Amino acid sequence: MNEYLKLLVAHYCGLMEQPTDGASELGELNLHDGQVKRYSYVGGLFSMTVLVGDMQRGYDWAQLTYRGAELVELPRDGIRRLRLRAVRTEILESVVTSRQQGFEHRISLWPSRELVIRFDSVDVALSPACDTARR
Repeated sequence: MNEYLKLLVAHYCGLMEQPTDGASELGELNLHDGQVKRYSYVGGLFSMTVLVGDMQRGYDWAQLTYRGAELVELPRDGIRRLRLRAVRTEILESVVTSRQQGFEHRISLWPSRELVIRFDSVDVALSPACDTARR
């Protein structure tokens, strides 16, 4: 096993061993090619609904609700600049890491943007979506 893979396995095992407040569930969720349907950010509560899945296994709506949330590394003109709901915007990869206080969810978007959410806890809820929901 290469060194990077060992570190990645150790990281996720570490997330699972500590009280995670939803972080390990979020880390296990495959957001690759996900499309953001809606989002809101009000008073430390960030939520977004993301279409996840593929034609082989089917699609789900993932409702992600971050508590104690702070959006960091935003462009100067804010979250709208990320164009989360744009037709061509998709999630490339998603990494959840633990911090001294809370967690960080780093989401790479296509094309070449990034959303970084620091949070205390997260709720993840999945519900079925139809194949036609994809943009």
